[in-house]
Amino acid sequence: ALTILADHGMNWARLKVWVDPADGYNTGARVVETARRVKALGMGLLFDFHYSDSWADPGKQVKPAAWQGHSLAQLGQDVYDHTRDVLEALRDQGTPADMVQVGNEINPGMLLPDGSTDNWPALAQLLNSGARAVRDVSASTRVALHLAEGGDNSLFRWWFYQAVAHRVDFDVIGLSFYPYWHGSVADLRTNVNDLANRYGKDLF
Repeated sequence: ALTILADHGMNWARLKVWVDPADGYNTGARVVETARRVKALGMGLLFDFHYSDSWADPGKQVKPAAWQGHSLAQLGQDVYDHTRDVLEALRDQGTPADMVQVGNEINPGMLLPDGSTDNWPALAQLLNSGARAVRDVSASTRVALHLAEGGDNSLFRWWFYQAVAHRVDFDVIGLSFYPYWHGSVADLRTNVNDLANRYGKDLF
């Protein structure tokens, strides 16, 4: 499947990583193996850390079972260690990540309730723990922050204003856009143009 996609112009692969999934899929070890195939085809590699044991999205940002009951400081260390462990495995096999998402569709925050947007200093602490792990493993890997509802400019302006105000470290803005839920293509165009002009960041 990857070869077919690469032959038809796909130039990046985005691989999601869960902490301890019940079905065994999307573990760090399993996704690192897929990364070898991605890099062999000459594609860019984006690793998408959900910081959960299953899907993380605006409706659910559930802590991994192993991190339940941890303090905010412990959660920051959990994020750092998990991120660094996976990225070191990638680097050590000669397939470093080109970009890393610190969280997936983190509109309400991540690792709720501790990392909620109701408590931006705490959320910034967790996001920066992930970013620091990325920087410590590879200076060339770019850090992305990723939200859903890509047609909602007011949401993105508010969220990234807070991120910048709280000194969150990032290089790239990621958007999910499902037209059924997230508005028109014109809404998306308006949002990405505004974000590019406002922050001078690449977007995906």
